[in-house]
Amino acid sequence: MLGGGGPTPPPPPPYDAEIEYLASNGTAYIDTGIECTGDLSVQCEIYWTAQTGNSICGGLNNDTDTYLAHCMIPNSSNHNFYWWQTSSASPASIHFNSGPARNTWHEFHLDGDTGDWKYNSSGGAWTTGSVTPVSGTRTTGKSYGLFARIEASGSISGRTSYWRWCKLLRGGVLLRDFIPVRVGTVGYMYDRVSGTLFGNAGGGSFTLGNDK
Repeated sequence: MLGGGGPTPPPPPPYDAEIEYLASNGTAYIDTGIECTGDLSVQCEIYWTAQTGNSICGGLNNDTDTYLAHCMIPNSSNHNFYWWQTSSASPASIHFNSGPARNTWHEFHLDGDTGDWKYNSSGGAWTTGSVTPVSGTRTTGKSYGLFARIEASGSISGRTSYWRWCKLLRGGVLLRDFIPVRVGTVGYMYDRVSGTLFGNAGGGSFTLGNDK
């Protein structure tokens, strides 16, 4: 006798709920497992509240051929936001040098292949620009970090930040598609590409936004 009922439903996701954001206290961070190279493209929606001079993502290889890719909120009164993509083998490039301010959600896109960038604040008009891209052979030898910069030495440079989502791409291929989720009362970034939960690789704990 033939059975019925249609196709088998997909398994439930490995989390209890999607949440509005995940926030770090400056020591909690995510190791994305994706190498921090010059051709890595990043898209994200983030928020910050204070000036500390530390980074909120990326990596650093501080050797004879320094390569740096990170986001930083400088310790200054203007509350500007800097996105560096630089190498000692090429002219330093500063992305989003002034404009984005604290206490507002910002969506950022940086194309590692072309050097094109854009951002908008609170869903407003896009501000766009372009710089000379850094060679894809530049690498930190470590993963790209979220909520903190992962340095080649193993050191972590982090600060408080809030993330709604983040995508990492290389050569137009989507490598990570992170959304914030919770399992019980513990926050994670869930990667919709691999179907994997990424938990806190640092100290402290994440603060969770409301369920969506």
